[in-house]
Order: sequence, then structure tokens, then C-alpha cells
Amino acid sequence: MEPSDLNISQDPVVYPPQEVKSLLQWIAEGNRAMYGCIFINKVYGIAGCIKFLESYYLILVTKRKQMGSICGHAIYSIQVTQILTIPHVSVQRCLAHSKTELR
Repeated sequence: MEPSDLNISQDPVVYPPQEVKSLLQWIAEGNRAMYGCIFINKVYGIAGCIKFLESYYLILVTKRKQMGSICGHAIYSIQVTQILTIPHVSVQRCLAHSKTELR
């Protein structure tokens, strides 16, 4: 894709926890030569995507606080977010040296 394009789609399948664990192990084994699958952070949700100058960023909810419930469903407030870069190959090299993008 072009550096200015971001194409996101949702997988319609709901995976059971055991299948998720098996899939992550399979990915880790397949990428063992490149350090496998490394746990970075527990994420509770995706707050959105944003594009600054060079790259897209994913805004992740990494800490939440239950504020109440409605009909038995928990309602949370966002406490902490983390921004994760989604670099395109052509932008990735320039991104590390871009003072404007870092600012």
C-alpha cells in the first residue's frame, strides 16, 4: 500500500481463549528467528487511529477503571493510553530521524 493509505478491516470470527493462545504460540514459533512473539502490554481496547506527518499511529487503551454498570454491563473510563506507530516500509527509515514527527 501507499504510505498515505491505511486499510483496516475487522475479523468477523470470535476466537475462544485457547485458540488465541495456540495462534500466538504458532506465530512465535514461525518468527523465532526474529525473536518470536514478544509480549508488550495488556490492551483493553483501541481508542482510534491518527496520522500525523509521516505515519499512522494506533491509540491503545492500556489502563481502565470501572465507573459503573448498566444492565449488568461494566462501564469503564480510560485511565492510560499508549500510541503505537504503524509505519510503512518507505517511511520507517525516515521516521526515526524526523524531528518534526517526533515533536
